[in-house]
Amino acid sequence: MFKGKIVLVVDDESDLREILRDEFLYEGAEVMEAANGREALELAKKHHFDIILSDIRMPGGDGVTLTKGLRALHPSKPVLVLITGFADLRSDEAFSAGADGYMPKPFRLEELKSTLLRLLKPPPERWLWSTAVTEGTPRLKVPRSLGEALRRHEVKIGRGGFFLQMDPENLRVGDAVMVCFEDFEALVCVRWHCSEAIGDQRVGIGFEFLQMTRENFETLLRELPKGALADVRSYIPAS
Repeated sequence: MFKGKIVLVVDDESDLREILRDEFLYEGAEVMEAANGREALELAKKHHFDIILSDIRMPGGDGVTLTKGLRALHPSKPVLVLITGFADLRSDEAFSAGADGYMPKPFRLEELKSTLLRLLKPPPERWLWSTAVTEGTPRLKVPRSLGEALRRHEVKIGRGGFFLQMDPENLRVGDAVMVCFEDFEALVCVRWHCSEAIGDQRVGIGFEFLQMTRENFETLLRELPKGALADVRSYIPAS
């Protein structure tokens, strides 16, 4: 499943590192380990990794600092998933910092692997050939074009999704929704929402792209600076 991929597992708990190491070795990957974010960042400066799995709380260098350091080196690679057993980091903060995924402990290995396989696909392949079913999916209408929403700063787009300034209404994390602008629509998943302004964070929703037509993908590219999808450090911007 992961043959030829190079994985770095970052955690101060040796037992969890061992579980993840053995699982990815079994799947055909090459695996390296680090006990904290500082060690991991030094390894990332010397080696190419396809995937980095990192805990958040670690003495000697936390996962958020690691994420920001990695994105300063490489805005879009490697695929980086943060794993935590605590509630000291909001999911919007994780995605905005540049994490491609955010998983609470305990997690299922199969879910982790399926998430990684999806994230390893580059856009537009990840979105255009999704097997997601759109029939019967709730529709969320935005009464303007994507370009106008961007100019109004109501939308901010990252490498894998976008922030939409609006009342979250009854949307829940994990919900699949068809977001429809006047000239653009996409099947998305709610990854986080903020119903009350917190510091610089505005009221709004963080969506991850799941599926769109080629025509809609081309509309997205037209409205963004050239190469933006590859160069944005935030996977889903937080504001």
